[in-house]
Amino acid sequence: MSQGGPAAAARVCSTEAQSIAATIARESGVRVGRSSLRLRNPANDGPAWVTDWLRAQGERPAAGVTGIERVEGSVAHVLRPIPVEGVCVTCHGPADQIPAEVREVLSAAYPRDRATGYQPGDLRGALWAEVALGPGRVVEPQP
Repeated sequence: MSQGGPAAAARVCSTEAQSIAATIARESGVRVGRSSLRLRNPANDGPAWVTDWLRAQGERPAAGVTGIERVEGSVAHVLRPIPVEGVCVTCHGPADQIPAEVREVLSAAYPRDRATGYQPGDLRGALWAEVALGPGRVVEPQP
């Protein structure tokens, strides 16, 4: 955003987000992602535990929504809600509030974009991570 504005940021997000997540997984063994009930990029569809959480929350304000920190079997899961903030509506707000140059980038990169129409304070989706536990991998409990 600081180097080129919202249209440039949307271009970077569309070209680099998936490769960043793949690099993190390859280098650390931790799968990371972001997901939503209204996906912009179908590749952001999360694993079942993330989709279940999103469906349980539904379309609602983000206030009071809590995330997840748990171990199931030999896999640790962490999830944090994504609340919509004022700047987020530049790319995720109602269509008439998204600048034309941003709409053009989004339309070209995401022809089936469903991630618009949000207002500040809405629950946009979730950031998530999961890692298989094994020898030498320990999840520290959170206070």
